[in-house]
Amino acid sequence: MEDVKNVEGVAIDWIGRKLYWTTYKSETIEVATLDGKYRKVLINAGLEYPRGMAVDPIAGYLFWSDWGVTAAIERCSLDGTNRVPLVKDNITWPNGVTLDTIQKLVYWIDANHDTINSVDYDGNQRKLIFEDTSLALSQFHGFDLDITGDSVYFTDWLQNAMVEVKISSGVVVRNISIPTTNAIKGAMGLRVVDSSKQQSGTSNCGSNNAGCEQLCFHKVPTGTSCACQLGLKLANDNKSCEDAFTDEFIMFADADAGKIYQMQLDSMNVRPIALPFDKNTNISRPVALEYDRVEDRVYWTDVTLRIICRAFRNGTGFEVLFDDIGVADGLTIDLAGRLLYWTSTTTNAVETSKLDGSLRRTLFKWFLDEPRDIIVDPIDG
Repeated sequence: MEDVKNVEGVAIDWIGRKLYWTTYKSETIEVATLDGKYRKVLINAGLEYPRGMAVDPIAGYLFWSDWGVTAAIERCSLDGTNRVPLVKDNITWPNGVTLDTIQKLVYWIDANHDTINSVDYDGNQRKLIFEDTSLALSQFHGFDLDITGDSVYFTDWLQNAMVEVKISSGVVVRNISIPTTNAIKGAMGLRVVDSSKQQSGTSNCGSNNAGCEQLCFHKVPTGTSCACQLGLKLANDNKSCEDAFTDEFIMFADADAGKIYQMQLDSMNVRPIALPFDKNTNISRPVALEYDRVEDRVYWTDVTLRIICRAFRNGTGFEVLFDDIGVADGLTIDLAGRLLYWTSTTTNAVETSKLDGSLRRTLFKWFLDEPRDIIVDPIDG
């Protein structure tokens, strides 16, 4: 998958064959199939710095930690609904989260309190498993953890070590330093692999995906829910998917990413325009952007390649209209007159042409000093 940044927690639904992850920069929890298809934002509100994640696909729950100002351990259904806070008190910097899926317990490590705690799946029966009161682990800063049997293992990113603690006694039995090289420093992610970790089970989605065109989520005890990838929405049958950007949407250019995106007005449903982008060949740093609703075309300037381009919103019909405009920060369309206008800080000019690039001419080239944005009012002329 592309455009996945600042991911600090991942979890696998081994029965439903899905991958979940947290992105702390965009403050979201997302999901896709294990092969990277049908990416979808599950939760985009009420998160600050989501980090650790764990899934119990048999119980139908997703768990995560959030180390923001209002730190918490939370739970929701596999489709992102039925969100429930489990821990909100005496918690400051929760990092890794793991599960005992047999006893239905959630474990987390708090790097501020230097502790490991557990609660049940409903947030009750809180128990302190480990606390470094003796300072046996100097400058302890736990990041991730996992359990097997009576042992909990965690990584210490300051000491670049892996530590084993007995759950029943809270005693450190092993502290293994990881050799530090220029390439490996700061122990973080950790998983224990054994036969008890991923129990076998069945999904209500079944072999036919419960009729869902894209994503199917197992709901306990007998239900399912369907969902669609970014850029699509459920149709009226609640199973098939249709275009989410048919009438009203926002379109924006990301100069640093070298991409153009669409976003729904009422949600965080975002997708890149499906253009034949080739970084540094036909797009590098898109800046000015316009949309022609009549022909469903997107027009944009690229200040690095110094070009004006257009393409249909579905990604076909890519054209470079001009390749000699210099740095163009402003672009606008006269929809009624079918004209394109742009500014150039290189030539200090305002130019115009037909939408197909023909009949190009300069409108202003004098008394301008680095003209930037531009807009047209075709009604009042």
